[in-house]
Amino acid sequence: MTYKIIAYKDRFDTIEKAAHAEKEVNWKNSASEECKACTECFSALDLKRVLESKKGIAATVVELESASGTGDTLVFVGEKCVREACDRYGIPFQSIDEAEGCRIYGKKVDNTQIVLIYGGSRAGTLYATATYMEYHGIQFISPGDAGTYYNPELDKSEETEFDITEIPSYETRECYSEFVNDSRYELLLWLVHNKMNYAFLHTINNPELLHKMCLKMSGGGHTIWYEYMDINQEYPYKHGLFGGEGKPEDPYPVSVFYKGDVNQDGILSYGEAHPEWYALQDGKRNLFRDYKAYHETGYATGDYICTSNEEGVKEFCKLVVDSLSEGAMKDLSCIKLFALDNGNWCQCERCRDLPLSYRQLMLAYYLDKAIKKATKEGRIVRKITITIPAYHETLIPPDRPLPEDFDYDTITVIFYVIERCYVHNINDTKCVETNKMLYERLMSWVSGFYKGKLTIGEYYNVSAFAAMPFILTERMANDIAFYYGIGARHMHYMHMTASNWGVSAINNYMYSKLLWNVTWNKEVLKHRYFSARYGEYASKMQSLYEELERICANCKRIKHYQYINDRIRGLATELKNNQKELFDYNHMKFEGRAEDYQAGPSLTETVTEFEKCFKEFCKFIEDKDFSLFQEDYEQLEYGLNMLKFIYYKVLEVMKDDSSVEKELTFYTKQLEQTTRPLGGYDVKNLFNNGLTATRMLEE
Repeated sequence: MTYKIIAYKDRFDTIEKAAHAEKEVNWKNSASEECKACTECFSALDLKRVLESKKGIAATVVELESASGTGDTLVFVGEKCVREACDRYGIPFQSIDEAEGCRIYGKKVDNTQIVLIYGGSRAGTLYATATYMEYHGIQFISPGDAGTYYNPELDKSEETEFDITEIPSYETRECYSEFVNDSRYELLLWLVHNKMNYAFLHTINNPELLHKMCLKMSGGGHTIWYEYMDINQEYPYKHGLFGGEGKPEDPYPVSVFYKGDVNQDGILSYGEAHPEWYALQDGKRNLFRDYKAYHETGYATGDYICTSNEEGVKEFCKLVVDSLSEGAMKDLSCIKLFALDNGNWCQCERCRDLPLSYRQLMLAYYLDKAIKKATKEGRIVRKITITIPAYHETLIPPDRPLPEDFDYDTITVIFYVIERCYVHNINDTKCVETNKMLYERLMSWVSGFYKGKLTIGEYYNVSAFAAMPFILTERMANDIAFYYGIGARHMHYMHMTASNWGVSAINNYMYSKLLWNVTWNKEVLKHRYFSARYGEYASKMQSLYEELERICANCKRIKHYQYINDRIRGLATELKNNQKELFDYNHMKFEGRAEDYQAGPSLTETVTEFEKCFKEFCKFIEDKDFSLFQEDYEQLEYGLNMLKFIYYKVLEVMKDDSSVEKELTFYTKQLEQTTRPLGGYDVKNLFNNGLTATRMLEE
């Protein structure tokens, strides 16, 4: 039987040309026929490729006018083609009201199998195509052809009649990475196949490709304050006292705090022209920026703006709107309006009595007003949402009502659970050392003055994890459903890598599946993952994964930081500072477990049991095809070397044990030679090798 995949090419000469025409079409009108054709023809060719490569099916892609063939399977892709098929074969057309909803429908007509693939938009059609490939038993486990598996156990393609409609649970299903660029095509394709719809990437050089793949782009973050109205950026106007030949007239009066070109570099900066636009700290405006950290690691901290200064806020909003209109952010659908990371907030009289979260929400309110004005004027022709963070110092919600015209459809709060532990679920209030505080603050947002939907910011591969083999399926299964239950409809985690996923591929697989359908049973998902990826070895590998997940439950304390008894505790920082008291709490002891509900595996238990797992794994695969397990092996070896390094570093610092120098030297060299498990990062810095990923090198 031959598969004929039918797509509508619109104005293009061929389906192939339509599928690769992303740089020719006008994505400002993303619902146009040419945009639909570009995405749908791309989807049709992708379906052909996957069916051929993974199942050996003979497939051709044909134009709508050539859609015939008795005895064949005719697959109609996209609403225009589907409507034609419905008219031709007497099938009632069923509309999809949700833009990202999707439907696959099959019916035998005489001797021809008819398949309809479409959605409420071109994105819905893209997701319907992915659903149809899954219907054929295809599982997209990790990026690339090697990470795509055919599982005959899940293949239902012999069924001639089927009707499946899907509506996504989460509205925002985002891939967030400050360390990956859009050059990673295989990652982008994995996102499409797993029905993800947003991407926040370090660099986007080909936005047209993401438009074609229905990946909405988000940007901003902490770094916007180094990019828009930075303290040391040149003042763009002709200043009343300093001058500025050729510049536009200054819309703002001369500041009473103006002291001229303070650094005498011949250029008037924003901070020199208007120091009152920036944070007042202890009676001074220090105008601090850490450019070294910003340029070397992307860490954006320093003195924040004065969010109560109307002129400064107006200027910032103008710069952002200009960028969203025709500048660097002209392709973004969402701007993440973060403050500076661990920055210094303004303490002026107007600011100091306002809760920090309220200040940030009001800044978003004024930016939203400016965007709506630009939209009304025709300068912006797409919907733009703004997310502001409940993070660290802004975890506490506002203590007063927001304006009556505050638009909860375009402004959302993203609650970051960065201080959490992974020994317990986020809603486990018995985790009194850590998660109880975050849970209570999260629920205070749900029932407080903020009335909008929540975004959740998780940390399944926070930068300090550095692609370690930490498996989090139990936490994800509980927490993603819990977040949804309290009203969250948007989510991302930091930071997805582009490749070399190893055993942590299951995190990304579960994450994407649960965001699409929050009702998935975790055991069913795990079965699909293991049977597809490991076949006859599924049971053994599932046991390995589950043991790794259990023994690495204290990953946040070991490799990042967490909130413990009113303090943020990070092991790497404490070791660098030669702190002796490292285990004065119950979540993790050096050895042995506290007889307390808080307790997870000790550091010694984690290292010992991890090493045991790794040795058993090595023995298991020694007579098997190594290519099936190579990524797993490399990541697990890296994980063991990292844990051993940390263990001996703890001994050296905590017990003043100089006898471990030999072991430390050995594992230092092992980590320094480790690069492949970190191959999923484009922006290296912290990820050049396993040693830099320890975060314990002298600066």
